[in-house]
Amino acid sequence: MATHNVLVTGGSRGIGLELARRFHGAGARVLVTGRSAARLADAAREVPGLETVVSDIGDAADRERLAAHAVEVLPELDVVVNNAGIQRRVALAADDAPWAEREEELRILLSGPVHLNHLLVPHLRQRGRPTRIVNVTSGGAFVPQPFAPLYSAMKAALHSYTLNLRFALAGTNVSVTEVAPPAVATGLAGPGGGHGAKLAEFANSAYAGITAGREYVGFGPTVSPGLESRLRAEREDFAALAPRFPVATYATSTEGAAQRPRTVADIEENKLVVRRYYEAVSAGRRDEASALLADDATWWIAGQPEHFALAGLRSLREHRELLRERLAPALPHGVEITITGMTAEGERVAVEMENRARTADGRIYNNQFHMLFVVRDGKIHAAREYLDTQHAADLLLK
Repeated sequence: MATHNVLVTGGSRGIGLELARRFHGAGARVLVTGRSAARLADAAREVPGLETVVSDIGDAADRERLAAHAVEVLPELDVVVNNAGIQRRVALAADDAPWAEREEELRILLSGPVHLNHLLVPHLRQRGRPTRIVNVTSGGAFVPQPFAPLYSAMKAALHSYTLNLRFALAGTNVSVTEVAPPAVATGLAGPGGGHGAKLAEFANSAYAGITAGREYVGFGPTVSPGLESRLRAEREDFAALAPRFPVATYATSTEGAAQRPRTVADIEENKLVVRRYYEAVSAGRRDEASALLADDATWWIAGQPEHFALAGLRSLREHRELLRERLAPALPHGVEITITGMTAEGERVAVEMENRARTADGRIYNNQFHMLFVVRDGKIHAAREYLDTQHAADLLLK
């Protein structure tokens, strides 16, 4: 993803500064925040051209001022990196600090990124090109650390929130990346807390993952086979269970509640649009199927792009290229589509279906799908596709 305007919270030192340095070195305009004017001045001297603003991410009013300032000075803002953090190394049984001191950690680590994202998502959605939110969590999100219990709890909450944020933004131009550092030698925990992976090595890896568009970026222990297996199972469970209770998403609220279908007839018409689309696809009537897609339609396919090349968000043009260049040669005899279930609410149409086809080398491709569409004014405006990505990769991409 080509990035041009980047906001990095907590960018005066450590991971934030190193990510800012790499974005800036690639030609991006970068605005970094911090609570210390002196440290921000040091960062600006270290990285000439770096833009800075004093801001306390733990303060709600400061977050609102930061969002307004970022949009004003970076009107083409396309990447938001929520990196700011503190870590209090105090065991629960030994923590007798005033509540205000303890709550500060909660506000910085969770309230900060949740609120700032809420303030900036509308701006990112208006950019008309791919944009990205990066939430920095921690290995402590997956294995609680007794020496930093509140830090671990907030990072676990941020990980959970990140999954839901990605779900809420699917079908829009805003993608979400989670960066999960292991212990990194940054001094986050204060004096004597500078152990861990080398900062430059971690930053190089994290920057590469972010700019490659990966949904999850770890390093060392946070990309161990055991953790990757846990995260894969979590993603599969989330994909299977999330559609059970339809909720509003950013993709479905584009035109506002007043524009959504309100009658049974409208909802049934939306279901008919999706049924006609798949009937046309199954019969090989590509022009008829294409006519049912809005010009600004987006199509999102589940999976990790680094493991499944079909995964990710695409514009209508990019989706058509994918069908023509990757799927049509792999399935030269077409695809038989059987819809096994369909429900609808407002503009959202959920479909369960089975695809069956013969590949170019004679194997049988038989996959189960859950689709979630946004249908408006007789056109499909957004699609989210969940499937057995391993089966698809084995038969269509190898």
